[in-house]
This record gives sequence, C-alpha cells and structure tokens, in this order.
Amino acid sequence: ARRLGRLYVVGDDGLLIYDTSSPATPALLGTWSQGIKVLDIEISGSTAYLATLELDWDVYVTTLTALNISNPASPAFLGRWDPQTCCQGDGSVAINGTTVFLSSSTTIYLVNMVNPAFPSPVGTLSSDDQVRDMIVSGGTLIVDNRLGVRTYNLAFNPPSLQDNLNLPGSGGSGTVSGSLLYQTTGAGGLHVVSLQNPSDIVRLATLN
Repeated sequence: ARRLGRLYVVGDDGLLIYDTSSPATPALLGTWSQGIKVLDIEISGSTAYLATLELDWDVYVTTLTALNISNPASPAFLGRWDPQTCCQGDGSVAINGTTVFLSSSTTIYLVNMVNPAFPSPVGTLSSDDQVRDMIVSGGTLIVDNRLGVRTYNLAFNPPSLQDNLNLPGSGGSGTVSGSLLYQTTGAGGLHVVSLQNPSDIVRLATLN
C-alpha cells in the first residue's frame, strides 16, 4: 500500500514502512513484527489494518490486527480480533467506514472497528471459493476468488451479492481505476473488467 509518500510493505517479516518522497532512494522509517506473517494491509487515516497469519495451538489462523501508524518509526498496537477458525489459504482486508472486512479461506468476516481496542464482529459473507483479494470502491465490495470476481452492494446489511464474473486462471490481485478493475489471475493473464454497473460486470479485455 502507498499513502502520502510512504510505502507499506507486508510479508513474512511483518510490516515495513518506507519514505518514498525520493523514489530513487527509499528510506526505511519503521517496522512492526511479532514473529507473524502479514498477508495484507489497508489504511484509514492513522490506522493500519492488517490481515495476519498466526500459529495458534499448532493451527494457522487468519487474524485482524490494528496499528496506530501516526509515528511510522514506532507503529503502536491498538487491537486484535481472532475469528478462531482454521485458515486454509490467503487472507485479505478491506475497509468501509468503521467496518473492516477480513477474509479467511471462503469466509468474509465483517468487524466493527469504531474502537480498535474492542473489535466487534457484526456478520459474515460466504464466498463460493477461496478469497484472494478484496477492494471497496464507492458503495461496492469487490471480491476476487479463485473462480473470478464478485460484487456486493454495501448499502445493505449484510451486503448483498450483485453479480459474479468467472475469469480464466487462478485468483490474484486487483486495482480499481475509475470504473475499471484490472485483475491479475496468474497464468490467466491480466483482465480488464468494467464496474460501471456493479450489477452487470463485464470483462472488456484480457492481456497475456
């Protein structure tokens, strides 16, 4: 993730924060690591929400961790939520207001983070395959799983499925620009998908 001249890198080493004001010479500002793998990150204001993979009683579980990153040199722990379910694949995170979406395998958890010290689960969504990535764009939750792309209307509680579009290849990651989704699917290439009507999403092109 990149915000205001800072690059946030996640992986096996936790969270690394870089100053990219000089792109030719990025400078490490700070780190956060608790010996756990960070799978994904989303940022809202001075709070970073992490999808983390932790070993809990010999079982790997996806958890949600909130950090205060107002001082990038020393990210501060705010809170953690554990769905207490086994993780069989990647985890991802997305934000809509004070609601954070955390995916674990085929389940998407909705967590109220109005007070990150006391996360409160408020519902779940079920995906028809393993979730790889999630993006919130406008009033739409875009879910990429191993079958393709699904859109959910965030005006409803819980969010309602609007459309699904199967794509060749295995799930990857996506980026939204305007009404277009650029979705990678490994060997399936890069797909350009129109989100102009979230109830009727259309694949426009595929680049291999």
